[in-house]
Amino acid sequence: MVKKEHELLWDYEEAPSGTLNGSDLIAYLGRNKIKIRSEGDNITRFAKNNEIRFVVVKRPKGMQFGSNPHYFYPPTKSKMESILKKMNNSNNSFNGKEILKKKKVLINEIFNNGTDVDKLPKHLNDKVKTETERKEKLGQYREEHGLTKTLIAKKVYEKMGVKCNRKLVISVLKNKSEEMISRKLKKIG
Repeated sequence: MVKKEHELLWDYEEAPSGTLNGSDLIAYLGRNKIKIRSEGDNITRFAKNNEIRFVVVKRPKGMQFGSNPHYFYPPTKSKMESILKKMNNSNNSFNGKEILKKKKVLINEIFNNGTDVDKLPKHLNDKVKTETERKEKLGQYREEHGLTKTLIAKKVYEKMGVKCNRKLVISVLKNKSEEMISRKLKKIG
């Protein structure tokens, strides 16, 4: 039977050169903006989930209890970029929690700087010949200058480059008064 590239190798008596132990890998990732708790996190599970190659070394004689030590190959730059992107889009990681705080601030900023719906024109003073063209232009103008929850989420995505959805916008805007929400948003619900 042929071994696959990502399969574990149990044949090592000592760690191969160029590998890092768990604490060294955490420090290495930390220097590259990927934050992981050093205590309590299962670094082997993290490596498996993010397809970081590792080897298992046999325990020395006399150590009969516990798991075998794991040694990790340093991930490539492209691998670390994909891990960082994945962690930034997850609200449960340390990186994601920091990004979430920034997203909430940005949502409030976009909402507060938005134009009141009452101040948007009901009609445009232009030389449009047909009623349908006038309605289309008015709709485009209101779309560009008015706010919806989806539009706020899109603006956050454009500015930060991380995923944002209407549910997050709704949860942030729950703290605002109903009167303010009805003044700023085109659609309420």
